[in-house]
Amino acid sequence: MKNISATRNLLLLGAVALGLALGGRVAFLDPFAMPILMVITTVSMSGFAWREFRRPLLLARPLAVGIILNQLLLGGAMLACAWALVDDPLLRAGFVLVAAAPPGIAIMPFTRLCAGDMTLSTVGLVGGFAATLVLAPLLAAALLGDALITPWHLAPALIKLLVAPFLAARMIIRAGLAHRVSRWHGTVVNWGFAAIVLAAVGVNREIFLERHDILLRAGGAAAASVFGPALLLGALFSRPDVDRGRRASLVLLGTIKMSAFSTAIGLELIGKTASVPGVLVTVSNIALLILAPHWLGKRD
Repeated sequence: MKNISATRNLLLLGAVALGLALGGRVAFLDPFAMPILMVITTVSMSGFAWREFRRPLLLARPLAVGIILNQLLLGGAMLACAWALVDDPLLRAGFVLVAAAPPGIAIMPFTRLCAGDMTLSTVGLVGGFAATLVLAPLLAAALLGDALITPWHLAPALIKLLVAPFLAARMIIRAGLAHRVSRWHGTVVNWGFAAIVLAAVGVNREIFLERHDILLRAGGAAAASVFGPALLLGALFSRPDVDRGRRASLVLLGTIKMSAFSTAIGLELIGKTASVPGVLVTVSNIALLILAPHWLGKRD
């Protein structure tokens, strides 16, 4: 697990560096961002512990926890930081997409790495995915307007990235292929995310290398929206009545977004600038996850 996590972090950072070096020469990857993310989500969903959902009466609380922490608290923090520090409408649109994104797939492996509560993380993650189907169109309608993207434009993307992978994952499980697919999970997720980040950084090379004012403001908003909730939740759940494993899951649910979701949608539906916040949040998430095992996984 540690090797998989380290490999992913190195690949994503390497993708950022390579994108800066190659620039527009990686633009050919743009059309593949959405299909790649569909494959990543399908493979990840086929590995969920769906047996937990056979006990619906016990799921209401963790479902609500996932929605409140990831969609409302973390999403709200991202919107607040973006509106406070960023004035470019396309960059703000990118932050709206990040705020509307489902919880990050990385929550699951890092829950294991931090000896967290797997049931809470799994159910909370699925709750966040389900909430995205409702919240994403509402945020698009309220904050973006028809000039950039409408809920009707966003709906097909949500079906592609959430509904279709869920159905495909269920078919994989029913066919008894989930165990075979799980062998490729780390490879698919790591390289898939790296390809999406590479494309987004490459087409935005000018912003990353020359527009330091924009990068500083957007980077500050991304870092604050990730580390702010992490520190807040870490302090809030350090009480003696919250055990270490549960605290790890709660903090991870409240700090990790599937930022590649916003990067892919930004590239396809709005434009290259709207994909920048997703990349910056990804970098902030990497920094947080490098620290997570030492911070959340330590013994009380």
